[in-house]
Amino acid sequence: MDGQSKEQVFERAQNIIRDKACRENTLYVFSLYHSGDTMKLAAYAHHLKEFYPQPRIAFVSLQKNSVVKDMFDAVDEIITISEEEREILELTSQQHVCMYGENWIVGSSKNMLLSHFPGPEGVYGTDVSKVFPNACEAYKSMILQIPYFYDAADVSSDFVDAYDEILAERYKNSILLAPFAYSIPSPVPYFWEDLARWLKEEGYDVYTNVSQSEQEIDGTFRLCEDLRTTFNLCRYFSAIISTRSGFSDFMAFQPEVLHIVFSPEENMMRFHDIAAYGRSEKIYNINWNMRDPMPEQEMLERVEDILEEYV
Repeated sequence: MDGQSKEQVFERAQNIIRDKACRENTLYVFSLYHSGDTMKLAAYAHHLKEFYPQPRIAFVSLQKNSVVKDMFDAVDEIITISEEEREILELTSQQHVCMYGENWIVGSSKNMLLSHFPGPEGVYGTDVSKVFPNACEAYKSMILQIPYFYDAADVSSDFVDAYDEILAERYKNSILLAPFAYSIPSPVPYFWEDLARWLKEEGYDVYTNVSQSEQEIDGTFRLCEDLRTTFNLCRYFSAIISTRSGFSDFMAFQPEVLHIVFSPEENMMRFHDIAAYGRSEKIYNINWNMRDPMPEQEMLERVEDILEEYV
């Protein structure tokens, strides 16, 4: 924080940890970033109980990441932190990378990777991918300190609604577009508009996944639901087409839907491949390369080929 020394920030971080990690019977995992990184950690929480003596696991994260408690049975509790507290812990992690106590883990995945593998291209360069084939294995090994070959958990049965034939009939010819991301570039807006127009010409009902403040793509229906509702609705869609984002991390655990993901460069597509940890076998990456973008017509043809094969 402005005007504070490293020692002062570290002391504030220690006070936050002591305040949050207050029960000896609970292992506290501090997840400092957005939903995608939190999902990567929470999916392996069940393995932590093999290595730590605590019978309970709590994730300490932003309120918007609270859905992981309902998604994964091994997560017993969510403890929320404010954005200010997250920033303090993040600043501390930049200096100390990962910190461990008897009943807590603090690790910032992005800063951890950047600190260990600062290479000329940062986290997306070849340095880190020579050590770990994908981000998920890096998170497991370096933050959670569990073996890289351990598998992600299935989504809790309580998180999955019973099959609904009415919804299946309603959405059977629908495609959900998810063009928005917080930190990763997306193909330009006119691409999504052209894609929506083409899909409608092909006879699909087209939806845009949006938050309250986002605007749906022109000519599409607005889908603005909580994550659990969206997760359960999407099982009935013909496909999801998304930019690489936390939403695509989340939907990687929906095993019943075709998922086409646009990644902005080849290294990111490989290193952050959601198929590396998700539970779906129908995930297909398209590298549109923001430095030398794939021609729009070629991108549309790639989507068409995948839809023709799997829908």
